[in-house]
Amino acid sequence: MRKISGGEQQRVAVARVLLQNPEIILADEPTSNLDAALARRVLTLLRRKCEQENRTIIAVLHDRRMVEEFADYELEIGAEFENGWRFGLKNPALKDQKKDYLAADLHR
Repeated sequence: MRKISGGEQQRVAVARVLLQNPEIILADEPTSNLDAALARRVLTLLRRKCEQENRTIIAVLHDRRMVEEFADYELEIGAEFENGWRFGLKNPALKDQKKDYLAADLHR
């Protein structure tokens, strides 16, 4: 029996989640162990699935480039922020779509 690589394990995990068809996907580093090109393909697939089926994905991403490319919102955690965290809109197209309520709720 052949063992599968970390990247293959990661892709299997993503596929298993997608087959379950959840309304909300919680993904902790869904692209770890993947090269940049494959990471983009996986995040593109997740984003497309969420958009087409009106699903939500909450993902932990440490790659700033992937956050800039794929995130609608960003929650940054760190001592350099006044409250220990900062929340912001990443996708300017959402400004017109009544989604600012989330930011308002987080800042209460």
